[in-house]
Amino acid sequence: NSDDISDNFTTTNSIAPGSSLNTAIDFEGDVDLVSFTVEANTSYVLDALGAGANSGSLANSHLIV
Repeated sequence: NSDDISDNFTTTNSIAPGSSLNTAIDFEGDVDLVSFTVEANTSYVLDALGAGANSGSLANSHLIV
């Protein structure tokens, strides 16, 4: 199985606030972990978009923080 984003907590994949990340589920059971840095006393909105948002075919996306 190939995978574009690692599934462990030592991931080197990161995203900056205000940007987006487009990736794919590469195989059944695939987990993609991405890191980001936040500032204290700042609010952030995180979205996991899929078929319901006309942003791909994933029926059930899960975002865990």
